[in-house]
Amino acid sequence: MKNILFIFFLLFGLSANASPLAYEIVNQGSQTGIRSKEFIVVKSKNELGQFWERHSGETAPVIDFDKEMLIGIFLGFKPDASYGVSLKDIELLSKKMVVRYAEIGGSKDGEVSAKGNFRLAPQAVVYPFLILKVKRSELPIEFKSIELPVQ
Repeated sequence: MKNILFIFFLLFGLSANASPLAYEIVNQGSQTGIRSKEFIVVKSKNELGQFWERHSGETAPVIDFDKEMLIGIFLGFKPDASYGVSLKDIELLSKKMVVRYAEIGGSKDGEVSAKGNFRLAPQAVVYPFLILKVKRSELPIEFKSIELPVQ
């Protein structure tokens, strides 16, 4: 039976010690003070104050850093409001945490989507971002950009 499971994991690229990690969206939007493409991990109250001041200047959320941390995905400058960031999943492996996300949008005005819908994106400079609260981990974090299937 162990041999069958090993072959299954080998064939399908699954890891026997991988587990999905629960998360909570703390903040998401298209305007931030962080203007470049960055991936941010916040593990202390001091780091949170500096990061949140840079991000929004508003009051930072309450985080229990003994148990939690923040992960931020910032896409930087995008030329119109069709852009955003979408999280696929967060996976905890034995030696690292993997955050899989996708950059969404980028449609040109007048473009027809795969579903046949006419798209019109407002012409506005945006800086898409996603900030997540997850269980604290000391493992290294890998951010992986993925392609979402066309809908």
